[in-house]
Amino acid sequence: MAGKTVTERATVITRITVRGDIDEFEQRYERYLSFLEGQPGMLVAQLAISVQEKGVYYELTRWDTVGAYRTSAATPEFAEFFSAVADRSDTDVTMTAMQVSTGAFTHNASKDVAGAAPAR
Repeated sequence: MAGKTVTERATVITRITVRGDIDEFEQRYERYLSFLEGQPGMLVAQLAISVQEKGVYYELTRWDTVGAYRTSAATPEFAEFFSAVADRSDTDVTMTAMQVSTGAFTHNASKDVAGAAPAR
C-alpha cells in the first residue's frame, strides 16, 4: 500500500431497517446517540436516511481504536441503549478493524443523488 497510512481506528457501519413508527425510532436513536457521544474513544457518530429505501438508515461511528469500540459495546449500558433502538428495527452491524487513510476525498456525491430526497 504505497503512500497509504494504516491506522487502528475502527469504523462501525450499521444498516437499520425500522419496523413501526419512524418518529419513535428517531427519538430513541437520539438518546442512544447522546450515550455514544460520551463514550471513551468515540470520535464521530452519524445517522443517514436512505434515499432508496423507505425506513432504512445507515449509522456510521468512528472509534479511536478497535478496543475502544469493543470495551464500550461490552457494557450493560451500551446493551440497554442499543436494544432500545434495535427492538424497533432490524440491524446489520459491520466493523472495519483497520482503515487505510489516503487524505481528503474529492468525489462529488451530489452528482450521484441529485434531487433525491430521503425515502422516509
